[in-house]
Amino acid sequence: MTTESSYIAPKMPFAEWLYQADIITKTVYDTLRDKSDTETIQSLQDAGYLGENLLSTLKETYDNCEYVDLSLTPIPDNAADLLPEKSARLHKAIVVGQDNFGYRIALANPANQESVTSLTQILNRLVTPVLARRAGIIQAINITYRKNQKIATLAKRLAEDAEKENTRTLKMNITSSEQHAAAVELVDTVMEDAFRQGASDIHFEVDEEALRIRLRVDGHLQEQLLPQTNIAGYIFRRLKILGRLDITEERKPQDGKRFSTKVGDEEFSSRLSILPTQFGQSAVVRILGDADYYADLTQVITDKDVLDKLNRYLLQKQGTFLVTGPTSSGKTTTLYSALMTLNNGSKKIITLENPVETSLPGMNQVQVNPGAGMEFADALRSVLRQDPDVIMIGEIRDEETANMAMRAAITGHMVMATLHTKDVAGTVSRLINLGVDDFLLAAALRLIISQRLVRNICLHCIADYELTSQDKALLENVFPNFDYKEITFKHGAGCHQCQQLGYHGRTGVYEVLALDGDMIEVLSQGKVSEFNTLVTQQVEGKKILDKALGYAVDGTSTLEEVFGLAGE
Repeated sequence: MTTESSYIAPKMPFAEWLYQADIITKTVYDTLRDKSDTETIQSLQDAGYLGENLLSTLKETYDNCEYVDLSLTPIPDNAADLLPEKSARLHKAIVVGQDNFGYRIALANPANQESVTSLTQILNRLVTPVLARRAGIIQAINITYRKNQKIATLAKRLAEDAEKENTRTLKMNITSSEQHAAAVELVDTVMEDAFRQGASDIHFEVDEEALRIRLRVDGHLQEQLLPQTNIAGYIFRRLKILGRLDITEERKPQDGKRFSTKVGDEEFSSRLSILPTQFGQSAVVRILGDADYYADLTQVITDKDVLDKLNRYLLQKQGTFLVTGPTSSGKTTTLYSALMTLNNGSKKIITLENPVETSLPGMNQVQVNPGAGMEFADALRSVLRQDPDVIMIGEIRDEETANMAMRAAITGHMVMATLHTKDVAGTVSRLINLGVDDFLLAAALRLIISQRLVRNICLHCIADYELTSQDKALLENVFPNFDYKEITFKHGAGCHQCQQLGYHGRTGVYEVLALDGDMIEVLSQGKVSEFNTLVTQQVEGKKILDKALGYAVDGTSTLEEVFGLAGE
C-alpha cells in the first residue's frame, strides 16, 4: 500500500528543470524560458554550455523521471522521522511516499547520483527519485520539520537550570543568564522556525501561567505555550542583547536596533520592540523583508486591471499615487514594489519612513524621528532640496504633510504615500478634511489603490464547503443581488501541511481608481459630490468585497475571509 497521491502533474519544461536543479544559471535560463525542449537542447549545444554526453544523460533522466507538484501532493506524516532534517536540507529532498520496497523521494535534481546514493544509505531502503520544483521542496521541508518539540525540550532544560540557580523571581545573575547556552539556542530555534514558516512577527509574552510564543503567519497568530514561566527573564535578556538594548531596564518600553540572523545559507534582518506588562514584559520581533521580494511587481500584484493602471502611472513624470488600507494590509509591499520597478539608476528616489522596513539598494531611505523633532513634514521639506525624482512618504497623517506632498507632485515629482482610509471613494474626502484644497488635489492626484489581504485555501486539504444558515443569511445581507445557490464554495479541511488551519499563503484584494479627465475637471471646480458619483461609476462591481467574493467563488479563498472584510 502506498501513501502518495495519484495526482499526475504536467512536467515543467526541460529548461526550467535545468535551472531548478542548479545545472544552468538564471541568466542562461532567461534566454531559454520561451523555447521548446528541442530548441533548448540545440541552443545549449550551439553555445557549448553543456557537453553533448552530459546533455544527453540529463535529458534521459528528465524524460524518465516522474514529476510531482508538491503544492498538491500530501507529505507522509512520518516524513520527518524517516529522513533527518540535516540530510533533507543538504540534498534538498523530501519523502513523498513509501511502499514495501522503499521510498519515493522528491529531488530538484534526480540526476545527481551522489544524492540518490547518500539518501539510499541513510534510509537503508531502495530510493526512487521523483522530480519536483526546488521552491516546493524547500517549502515542504520547512513545514515538515517544525521546531515545536525542540523548543519545548530547550525550555524544560532551561527551567531546570533556573531552578538550580534559584531564579524563579527573575532576579538572575546577568552575566550568567545573558550567555546561557539553552536560552541562546531556544531563541535561535524560535527565530529559525519563524523564518522557515514565513512569519512576519514573533511574539514573546509572559503571564502567571505560561510563556507564550506566537508566530504571525498569513496575518494570524499561531501559539505555542511553555509552562516554564521562570525562563522568561533569560529569554527577554537574550532578545535585548540581540537588539542592543539595556538588559537591566524592565520598566520602560524599548525599541531595538536592526539585527541579523543566519538560517542555513540564508540571512534575514529583524527589529525588536519591548513593552513592560503586568506580569513582566512583552517582546515582538518583526522579521523584515528582503529587497529581492519586491523586485517583480507582477508577483506582488496579480490583479491585471490594478497592475495595468499602476504601470501607466509609473510611466509619468509627476503626480501622486496613494495606497490606502488598514495596518498589515500590504501597503508598504505595494509601494516598495513600485519603487523597485522605477529603480533603474536613472531616477533619484528618496523614502521617508518610520521605521525603515527594508533596505532597498540604490535608494536614499530616511528614518523619520518624531522624538528628535523630525516629523514627516520636516523631513519632506529637506528632501525637496535634494533634487529627487521620486518621493515615498510612509504615511500622510497631517495637513502640512498632505499639502506639501500634493505641491511636490505638481512641480515635477512622483509622490507615493499611504493613507488610512477604508476605500478609494473616501480618500479625497479624507484629504479635504485634512485641509488640502480640492483644486490642488485635482492637479496632483492621479492614482489610488485600496487593498486588503485574504488567506488562500490550503491546496493539500481543499474540500467542498456546505453553507450554513448563517452563511446564507450573511450572503443575502452583504450581496443581496448575488445568486449563490448553484455555486459550490470551498474551504480547507485542515492537514499537516497547513498546521490544521486550512489556509496557506495570502492574496491581495484591490480596489483601484485612476483619475480621468472628467474627474479632474469636476474636482478642480470643487464639485466633490459629482466627483464621488464618477468614482462610484468607475469602481462599481470592482470593489474590494466584489473581488474577495470572486476569490471565494473560484476556490482561492473562503467565505470566512470575505465576511471578515465585510465586518470591517
